[in-house]
Amino acid sequence: MINNEKKRYCWADILKILACFLVIINHTGGYLLQYSGYDNLGIIIFHIINFAICKIAVPIFIMVSGFLLLQRENKYLDIVKRIFRILVPLLFLSMVVFFKKNGIGLYQLKDFIISFLKEPIIVPFWYLYMLIGLYLVTPFIQKMIKNFKMIDFRIFILICLIIPSILPIITTYLHISFNSNFLISILPISVGYYVAGLYLSKIPLNKRYRNLAWVLFFLFLSFFACSMIIPYIYTSEISYQLDTWNYITTVIPALALFYLFRYYFENKIFSIKVKNVISFVSSLTFGIYLFHTFVNYKIYDLGFMQSLFAFSPCIAILILEFLTFICAGVITFILKRIKFIKIFL
Repeated sequence: MINNEKKRYCWADILKILACFLVIINHTGGYLLQYSGYDNLGIIIFHIINFAICKIAVPIFIMVSGFLLLQRENKYLDIVKRIFRILVPLLFLSMVVFFKKNGIGLYQLKDFIISFLKEPIIVPFWYLYMLIGLYLVTPFIQKMIKNFKMIDFRIFILICLIIPSILPIITTYLHISFNSNFLISILPISVGYYVAGLYLSKIPLNKRYRNLAWVLFFLFLSFFACSMIIPYIYTSEISYQLDTWNYITTVIPALALFYLFRYYFENKIFSIKVKNVISFVSSLTFGIYLFHTFVNYKIYDLGFMQSLFAFSPCIAILILEFLTFICAGVITFILKRIKFIKIFL
């Protein structure tokens, strides 16, 4: 295994690839219902299962980043470079989309700056805003956890991740409201995920934990899926009340999956060729994330895709997702051949 910068962890690379694909599932799944409607129960169940699983994508990305970055202390200049690497493509692609829609001019430039600062111009890029903030506090988190014992990790994750992700569920289903001031002083859930990535890389790999992880993974995903399917049975409408990456119904499956991938792949011996392929695909994931939104629209509109959706919507959506991943990967690979652009992808 070879990365942090120089050393790569194959199991973490595989998780990044999976998370990247789950992001694509999250942003293309709507086509299924857009094409087939809400009358086919089989398609609804297929959509709900995919939807519940794909919510794990963002937590996995954050935990992998935490695992890789929190092992050591970064210089502030290193963090500035990381932020710059994200900010440039975020700014450039946002400008392209905004000016294409609104035209180019000084007044539009002012509107762009206001819009860019207020909210993501490209909706899926909200994650990059969050990641920039996470990078800003990384040096302080690194110093804070430097002397953590395992019990400290557990309590930290309980306070910053588990408790804040349970409270909204209680509010949603039991209608018990909590004073908003309670969470003001607690670090955000993203930091909880960040630290959890490092913690889960330290705990023992054994069958007991593995079995527990599988049970928790299926239990909480089932609860999430049921929260969507049960309202559909009674009202013919899908409930998206738990559609978020920071509720316990996503937190627990994400933690469990992270551990399971480490359990099955950390000590697995890969051939040099396989390791190189995994490393190569993993290196494309940031670019795939950046371009997948633009690519999936184009592929969906192709005539052969419309024919596939008419033949079998479930097969068609899977093909669309794989084609989006591959095409965005090819675009990223080509652009990475350009020296100036390579540093941002």
